[in-house]
Amino acid sequence: MVSFLKYARIGIICIWRVIFDYFTWILPYSRHPEKYPLEKRYRKARGLILYLLRHYRFEPRLINPEILATDKPVVYVANHLSALDPLMLIALSPRPVSFIAKKEAKKIPAAGRLITAINGLFLDRDDPFQAVKVFRQAVKNMEETGISYGIFPEGTRNKDPYSARTLDFHPGALKLAYKAKCPIRLYAQFGSFHAMDNVAGRSHLWTIRGVKSIEYDEYQDVKSVLLATHLRSQIEEYLPSLAQEDKKYYDTKQQKHRPSKWQEKLPKTE
Repeated sequence: MVSFLKYARIGIICIWRVIFDYFTWILPYSRHPEKYPLEKRYRKARGLILYLLRHYRFEPRLINPEILATDKPVVYVANHLSALDPLMLIALSPRPVSFIAKKEAKKIPAAGRLITAINGLFLDRDDPFQAVKVFRQAVKNMEETGISYGIFPEGTRNKDPYSARTLDFHPGALKLAYKAKCPIRLYAQFGSFHAMDNVAGRSHLWTIRGVKSIEYDEYQDVKSVLLATHLRSQIEEYLPSLAQEDKKYYDTKQQKHRPSKWQEKLPKTE
């Protein structure tokens, strides 16, 4: 009952903000993104996402966040646990970052429009020719606007996070990094799936650990299959400790405390 009331409260509070933003800027920005500077579109999107995450009462715990920092276009690579995963990366990055999402996401009214508004792209995984076009467009966007992209090579969310393992990484997902000839920022995360858990309490832990920064000259001659295996093993190395800390957080009832105002500590956009 407590959880139901909690999410009912979130829905009631947030729906009006989403509706207002949808008609005032998401719709026009997604219809004609070329008419608005990317920085302006991204700043608006990031503001909405910070608002939503605040009302979900996440308590992010950042470890080695400096690995994620960048002053040039990069490809972020992480494990995938929830539909909310892209939101946290946007919250953490004052520089524009977007995503290549599966084509089904485009049909979700507000989400599809929001992704389009920040130069997101949609991939048909059953059409390799369309995939080539999408990667080419992403590289073009990176070169022309300096935007970065986040990818989740598992292709779908892991429904058994406490196994402390990832699903297989699809090598094809890494082709964007090869084509863009850009650095890879690797990070491991745990806890985003709690958003829809029946956990009564005031907050949810979401741990983000910067794992490794890999320059293009370090992987350019490595086959994508081997690179995918390597990145997967690097992330899996940290998942057991993240899962253990997550369990401890709830066992000791730390979620009963109000989350800190973490969003005030995040880097600000200009």
